[in-house]
Amino acid sequence: MDPLAHTLAGATLGETGLKRTTALGGLTLMIGANLPDIDGIAMLWGRDAGLMHRRGWTHGIVAMLVLPVLLAGVMHWIGKRRATTPESVPPNFKFLLLLSAISVWSHPFLDWLNQYGVRLLMPFSGAWFYGDALFIVDPWLWLMGGCSVALAHSSNRKSGIAWLVLLCIAAAIVTQSKQAPAEAKMLWCIGAGLMVFLRFRSVRPNPRQVALVATATIVLYIGTMLTGTRLATAQARRYLESQGLAAEALAAMPLPAQPFTRDVVARIGNQYHFFALRWAFSTHIKATHPPIPIGEKTAVVKAALAAPAIAGAANWLRYPAFEETTTDFGYRVTIRDVRYSRSGVSAIGVVSVDLNRKLEPIVYPD
Repeated sequence: MDPLAHTLAGATLGETGLKRTTALGGLTLMIGANLPDIDGIAMLWGRDAGLMHRRGWTHGIVAMLVLPVLLAGVMHWIGKRRATTPESVPPNFKFLLLLSAISVWSHPFLDWLNQYGVRLLMPFSGAWFYGDALFIVDPWLWLMGGCSVALAHSSNRKSGIAWLVLLCIAAAIVTQSKQAPAEAKMLWCIGAGLMVFLRFRSVRPNPRQVALVATATIVLYIGTMLTGTRLATAQARRYLESQGLAAEALAAMPLPAQPFTRDVVARIGNQYHFFALRWAFSTHIKATHPPIPIGEKTAVVKAALAAPAIAGAANWLRYPAFEETTTDFGYRVTIRDVRYSRSGVSAIGVVSVDLNRKLEPIVYPD
């Protein structure tokens, strides 16, 4: 998920009462909820390095044991240094460790929920796991998580303005999305407007009660989306079977701000087929894109996949399609992951590799 979703998850858990268990509890929860994303530093070395290292070591099973201890230790050290007077209460290490574990572990769980994937068994296995339940940026999580935190921390003019600015930024992102339907944008804005109304009407509900309701709502929402994905997968397979088609692989993936619709990708023979499926209320299936040839894994394509410059992209691919063309210098292989790129050029889903006639990658100067 995106950093805002992770931060709000940690903050919402804090408002349920967890942050009051020890000094620095709230800060620990928010830092821990984002801590596995320290692997994002790999993106400084380029997009492919980012794909190679993102959601790997720091999201795997060893990191889930190590990161909570490191975070708790750092926060305990900071808390002791801050406790400079006899009246100061230093943080409790055991509680800090508990909060660190809860928040750090929440991160790969939320990442698993989307179709990007996460390598939960690193460093023992590089296998990717996909929940296919939530889109990587989910505005409904923002709304549910932000509700409790905003109402609890907008008691004065300065904090109220800060939250209003953040809400306006989130609203701009949601309303400018080309993939989110108009009715979803309208409903989201109504929910955001209700938060503003409660704030400026000076309504002060109990923050802990609001956070508990928000947490329960988020859990229910996630459970519903996981169920929807399972139902959509089964419905898509039944539909294809009724057409006399058998899918070797099939995924029913989430769409932005559309909880009751799934983007279905089915590998049938040497083609990918694409459908939009409404899994709730009524089963409605329609084709959304012409079939895309997968392409053959020829010697040229295999040489391209082995090119060091795209090692990260090759490792990250889930539903790859290959296009091989002959050029004056040798060959060009275009590789796209149809999860994200089906036509045109996508910054995340497409890579190209040039090979000479000896099938050696051509390296261009920067």
